[in-house]
Amino acid sequence: MNISLNDETWEVSDGCNLDEALNELGFSSTNGCAVALNEEVVPRENWMSRKLVNGDRILIVQATQGG
Repeated sequence: MNISLNDETWEVSDGCNLDEALNELGFSSTNGCAVALNEEVVPRENWMSRKLVNGDRILIVQATQGG
């Protein structure tokens, strides 16, 4: 199925959850990241229970340090 990740189209396995999709797309280390699914922030403890459907939009925001 096709999803959008940070405004780019990607293909992931049908019926996967948010955690599985992130791993498939190479985001196995998500420390310091916030993830939104269809403009709703999803707490990390809910990633495995959030099933994706075709056309879902994921946004990943990485915290950075700076001054």
